Amino acid sequence: MRQLTVLVFLLVTACQTNSVTIERNDAVAVKVDTANFVLNSDATYRSLAEIENKNPPGCEVYLISAFTSSMELLPGVDYSAVTDTGSTSLVRNHSAWTTQSEGLHRSALIARLTKDEKLANKVIDQMVAYSEIEMLMDTIDPYIAHNQKCWKSAGSSCPFFRPETASHFINAAIQSAIMLREWLEKEPAKKKIIDAWLDDGFIYVKGVADLMGTGPNGGFNEYANGKSGVLFYAIYKNDPDLFLDYAKRGIADINSKLDDEGLIFNNSFRGSRAVFYHSLGVDAMFTFGEILETQGINFFNHPQLKDRLKQSYAAALKSDEDYKWLEAKGTKGYNFITDDERSRRSFNSDSTAMQYIGSWRYPDLGATSIISERFDDSNGLLPTCMFPDRVEKMRQ
Repeated sequence: MRQLTVLVFLLVTACQTNSVTIERNDAVAVKVDTANFVLNSDATYRSLAEIENKNPPGCEVYLISAFTSSMELLPGVDYSAVTDTGSTSLVRNHSAWTTQSEGLHRSALIARLTKDEKLANKVIDQMVAYSEIEMLMDTIDPYIAHNQKCWKSAGSSCPFFRPETASHFINAAIQSAIMLREWLEKEPAKKKIIDAWLDDGFIYVKGVADLMGTGPNGGFNEYANGKSGVLFYAIYKNDPDLFLDYAKRGIADINSKLDDEGLIFNNSFRGSRAVFYHSLGVDAMFTFGEILETQGINFFNHPQLKDRLKQSYAAALKSDEDYKWLEAKGTKGYNFITDDERSRRSFNSDSTAMQYIGSWRYPDLGATSIISERFDDSNGLLPTCMFPDRVEKMRQ
């Protein structure tokens, strides 16, 4: 990583786009370093204290039993590695693991926001069970999988999807541990077991973060190309150096992929799936940005990115109304398709946070008439629960 010089907000140059700044009380932005940066340990995409006991929409108690029951370990199933059920280079089949991770995340979040000790302990016991069987720890190493390449053709296998899926599950578990921190501290023996599993799983989180988005098809995808997962781990471990390192890497990655029209290399140029992948990329950028903003770091007002970030959201809304406009931009990379039969010309159904963030950050752009209330499986959060104040604004 290039050496960063001391930054004053109004004197940022193009060669410093991976700099990280915070606002002082006098509205002057200064460079962040470990001397002036303290991690909020009770935060993921939002400071959890801000939405505590507010019973936000989407967090109703009736969801608890449904999602905790989905987390039960099934007898006779090998959970040591990701069971790939027919993924191809074109489609990553992850539904079985998404169901488990969503249940874990939802239950932990509900326990934290409602101070439900009984539920919190149930989720902790579930995480202990995952830890004791070393769940997913026999998944192929990210570096080995990456060397085996992906996208020889649309129907070929993609070994890297395996560690990617494993990393997403570990990301959900790390977020859950952050949410349950106050109860984990009361159970040191259980915490030790869980922490050992999360530490081992960080191999997948960091490996994916270092490799995802590289190469000729390197776009910007889930968990900010994996870097959001590293930020969560840094928060849980109270490691500001690690957090700032991957905050800078993520900003640099976005800067390198985002053009002046707000289009994302590869994502926005995927032929008849351009709308689908553009929305995935914007969602990943915006959710990454919310993590930084929650920790007091400038993202949406980053001097080198702010105009392009807004353009990226405007492009998403425009493409949702007119997919031909985006497809006319052409293709980049070689993992694109152009036929109608396999097209996906609507927003990514797993990337549901984009409009909750975009309409809040850019009220003049607003949102489309169709706003999904589903869990965001691309980045691991429930927007209606994480951003309840934005829900009401969007409905005005």
